[in-house]
Amino acid sequence: MKKYSWRVCLFGFLSDFIGALFLLGVFEGISLIGEHMIDSGNKATGLKIARWAGSGMINVWQDPLTFIIAAVGVGISALLIWTFNKRMLRKNTEIGEENARYIAKWLTIVTAPYLYLIPVYFGG
Repeated sequence: MKKYSWRVCLFGFLSDFIGALFLLGVFEGISLIGEHMIDSGNKATGLKIARWAGSGMINVWQDPLTFIIAAVGVGISALLIWTFNKRMLRKNTEIGEENARYIAKWLTIVTAPYLYLIPVYFGG
């Protein structure tokens, strides 16, 4: 089991990175929509959308939608962590299907990227 620890870490980091790319893509995509609206003449609405997306990347607690988007990012990462770990444990060790699921579940709960939910900036 020890010789597979580095793989567990590597796949965990890969899962976190994919979740972060999801969050970046969503917020940057929404920001680009706002900028496009500004360019096409709908300046007031475009500014609101672009500012909302920009502040959503800094503080996910600003409104329920930004929190839901961040929670989906955490969920995507957690699902990938669980899938990668379960598959790796099942294929490379002789611990059995039930134990592989149990270990993968607890690795997912403990190592999911909950830091996505912590605001970067608390100031006013």
